[in-house]
Amino acid sequence: MNSNSTIYAGGMCQPFKGILWVLVLSVLVSCASQEIVPPENPFRQLMATMDWGTDTCFVYGHKTPDVDAVCSSLAYAELMCRLGYNCKAKVSGKTNNETRSASNLFDFDLPAMKPSVEPGTRLIATDHEEYIQSVDGAREGRVLQIIDHHQEGDMASVAVPFIYRKAVGSTCTLVWQLYREANVPVSDDVARILLAGMLSDTSNLTKSNVTYEDHDAWNALTTQLNLSPERVADIHRIMEEAQSNYDGMSDYDIFISDYKDYDMSGTPVGIGCVEWKDYASMDAFINRMLAVMPEAMVKKERAMMFCMATRYEANPDPSSADKVIPLGTYILYTGEGARELAEQAFGESLRDGVCYSETRLSRKSDVVPLFTRILSGQ
Repeated sequence: MNSNSTIYAGGMCQPFKGILWVLVLSVLVSCASQEIVPPENPFRQLMATMDWGTDTCFVYGHKTPDVDAVCSSLAYAELMCRLGYNCKAKVSGKTNNETRSASNLFDFDLPAMKPSVEPGTRLIATDHEEYIQSVDGAREGRVLQIIDHHQEGDMASVAVPFIYRKAVGSTCTLVWQLYREANVPVSDDVARILLAGMLSDTSNLTKSNVTYEDHDAWNALTTQLNLSPERVADIHRIMEEAQSNYDGMSDYDIFISDYKDYDMSGTPVGIGCVEWKDYASMDAFINRMLAVMPEAMVKKERAMMFCMATRYEANPDPSSADKVIPLGTYILYTGEGARELAEQAFGESLRDGVCYSETRLSRKSDVVPLFTRILSGQ
């Protein structure tokens, strides 16, 4: 194990001084099963100290599960099973079009839906650490682990024995790293799952929050699967097309297809992300989203509701396979105080309900941290 990358409890490794991530460990509880003998590998030793109980431990990504949430939960559940623990990936809500497309392209089965859990259920959370984003009943459950690449949330506490958090582009990157920490080979089946999650959350390594660690994982997985960069780009293009394909969906379903709830300094906030590549009808699409956001605000019990819509334009390069290219981001808003928050973050509104950023924004890396700082008075 690389002592410069991970901190374990009990003095197994020296604390890492980097700033890209945080790993928090509580006082570890005794292992309920005496049948598992802690091996020499430090990560395996740590897993063996947890109170796994005798029932199934469920691995969940966040609600409104996207590709990274689903794939990280699938791959991490498989890692825990390989180590001898009874874990199973589930989803708490309907998967979106891109996730279903990825499962077909990479030939893996999606987890079964289990929308709630009973009190005391053992859980592992991937790609989130906010109770409001987790499966119903998580507050009364026993969260054993968190694997995430977002900011610290209210789920992260001294009661969680293992938290692995880094500011990388994809949670699947972190899961790939933990396979290496556990010294467990990544099978081709798992490699396909991990690569699918990475392609989605990093937009094939093109997002601003991508790190060298994402590149390392991408290189390893594509090499293992014998996929050329051109073939990977083709696969990612198909996934993107599925993400923006809203055929047969209501406007409300479109809005919540990539949506997350947040509690920002006591203010309940909701943020959806949508894609609309027909740039000629973008204004009409924005009006459709503005029309359903008040309904979503009531249903989701939010004080403010926002929607991030990417601006697309025709690609000036006629030789490119991409007919349109992403530019800036429209920020739609509704609710008391939402205009003030949006304008403080992104400047004067273009019109009522709509601000604009010339940068293509990330919800995780740009909007949520900025809104959180403003609402906390920082």
